[in-house]
Amino acid sequence: MSRPAALGAILAAPLTGGVVMALPSGPKNLPDHEAQFLAVAPRMVALLDEYDRLWALSHEPYAIYEQARGRGRYKPEHEKLPEWFAYIEARRPADDLDAILEEMYEPYRDLRLVSFEAIKLRHRYGMTFDWARDDLLEDLDAIWGRKPCA
Repeated sequence: MSRPAALGAILAAPLTGGVVMALPSGPKNLPDHEAQFLAVAPRMVALLDEYDRLWALSHEPYAIYEQARGRGRYKPEHEKLPEWFAYIEARRPADDLDAILEEMYEPYRDLRLVSFEAIKLRHRYGMTFDWARDDLLEDLDAIWGRKPCA
C-alpha cells in the first residue's frame, strides 16, 4: 500500500474511538522462516490473548496462597498447603496454552526477523512472555546494523 493510499484509508475510516492503522504490506520476498512465522500470527495472537486472560485468573489464588504461607522465606512445606493446590489448579489452563505457544514460537526463537509485521508479532509474544523481548531487541539491533558500544 502506498503512503497516499494509507493516508486515504486512515482519513476514510470512521471515527470509532478505536485505533485505526493502515500499514504498508511490507516486503514481498520474505525469507521462508519469516513468512512461516507470519503464517501462524492469527492463531498465535488469539492464543496469546487467551493465555493473558487465563493467567490473570490465577492472580487471586496466588495472592491467597501467599497470604496463607505467611511472611518469610519460602519453604518446601508451603507446597503442601491447600491454597498452593488451588493456585496450581487455577493456572493449569494457562500452563497448557503456554506449552502450545512455546511450541509455536520455538522454531523462530533464534532466527532474525526483518519485516515490521514479523517484528510486531515477536513484540506481541514478548508482551506476554518477557524473556522473548531479548529476541526482539536482537532483531532491532540487526536492522540497525551494528552492535551497541560497550
